[in-house]
Amino acid sequence: PMNYYLQVFGEPRVDGDAPWGLRFEGHHLSMQAATVGCRLFTATPGFWGASPRTEPLAPMIDSSTTLWLSLAPEQQARAQVNFGIEGQDARPGPIQPQPALGLAAEEMDADQRALLRAVLAAYLDNMSAPIAADRFAAIEAAGVGAVHFAFRNGDFRVSGPTFLIDFVYHQGSRTHI
Repeated sequence: PMNYYLQVFGEPRVDGDAPWGLRFEGHHLSMQAATVGCRLFTATPGFWGASPRTEPLAPMIDSSTTLWLSLAPEQQARAQVNFGIEGQDARPGPIQPQPALGLAAEEMDADQRALLRAVLAAYLDNMSAPIAADRFAAIEAAGVGAVHFAFRNGDFRVSGPTFLIDFVYHQGSRTHI
């Protein structure tokens, strides 16, 4: 059997300024949420995995592949970069920002930027509507032109000043995300 755990940090309240949060975690899933007086809310980091590939993740796979195939050869050359956790220092400590890798949205044509938005929408569709709307507003406020798309053998990364999405197949398997 698979085990899942719920952890609560602090004392859940709808008033006051005391921070509190929760984490729901188990095999192929890790979700966090934190709030301060119900005014400041975050739902990251989050991890969704699957083995075998499941339909909730299919829109992200399909939309990223469609975007990749829409790129001209010179755009693909800029978007095809090595990324992932290989060689990264995973010890506890301050979080270091990930570098912007791949092709910037400002280097894409209007149709390609629409496809990039489809990748983002497929990712945000896994969140509740208010959280997804808040996330998308933050992406737009930071500038969609600063969003980058990287692709490598079906794995992809979409990143911007306010977020990072890494979609990686486990050890090259097309069934273990």
